[in-house]
Amino acid sequence: MPTSSDLTFLGSKSAATPSLSLVPFPATSHIDAWTPMARDREDSAGDATPEEAGAAIKDDLGTIERRERHLWITLGALSMVVTIGMVLVVLPQLIEISSGHPDKWYLPRLFLGLVALMALLNIYLTMQRRTLRRTREALLNEQEQRQAVETAAIVDPLTHAYNRRYMDQSIEKELSRAGRLGTQIAFLMIDVDEFKSVNTRFGHVVGDAILQEVADVVRKSIRASDTVVRYGGDEFLVILTEAQEPDAERVITRMDQRVNAWNKASKIEGYHMGLSCGWATHEKGTLVTKSLEAADKKMYDCKHRRKIGWLGDLGLADLN
Repeated sequence: MPTSSDLTFLGSKSAATPSLSLVPFPATSHIDAWTPMARDREDSAGDATPEEAGAAIKDDLGTIERRERHLWITLGALSMVVTIGMVLVVLPQLIEISSGHPDKWYLPRLFLGLVALMALLNIYLTMQRRTLRRTREALLNEQEQRQAVETAAIVDPLTHAYNRRYMDQSIEKELSRAGRLGTQIAFLMIDVDEFKSVNTRFGHVVGDAILQEVADVVRKSIRASDTVVRYGGDEFLVILTEAQEPDAERVITRMDQRVNAWNKASKIEGYHMGLSCGWATHEKGTLVTKSLEAADKKMYDCKHRRKIGWLGDLGLADLN
């Protein structure tokens, strides 16, 4: 049975063995850019997750609030300047005119009444603005609550990866995008080795913590445009956008490096994380289930060869 020092993935390298790989990797790949893939405007409008949609709404409301605040400050300052100017310039002249013409004393009173009306109008508009702001905050809170409900419906609460419910719509969107752009997507199946024994030996609390660590390893090994799904139990599915065979292999290699780093830093005595992996690129016209089955079969072939220790001395567990 291979130990934790046996590298888990295709094309991996053991710290104790020379560099060896049966799969030639190209020198560079767009998947190494570590940035989300460029998406057209149509995609960005319809593919946003609840978190992204909520953040976008909050940003838009914040922009509106700032613009409105600047407008009110400008109008308030202008109104104050005009009022003070009218009081200092116009009122003395009205008083002087009224002093020589007692029948025109209504002019200063009318002027002061207009000034008072302007002040009351400003107070009323200020109160309305506060009401509008409270209404906006209530709508934002409602949106956040709705977003939390939507997120809970599509995100696995333990690993914070997406669940099977979200997987179907994500695959559909990515296939639609790939069809428009003339690109491919790849599926990556990942399974935690000997996970049942983890729960038996260390308990479910430690088992849950390990699943969280695995999900974190996977997330840190892919791009923001890729999707991690908890496929079931200790299995994870990664949907790689605009990816081909070498790109999937590179992601596997990155995960392998992170697994080795995790094992070196792990404080769980007697446990070494191991991941078996299989991938498949999706060909246009092929059923998605067939591509998933192909990746799943390679993953189980990898797991079987690891169990019997085949190529364990070389640190290679999957030839895909």
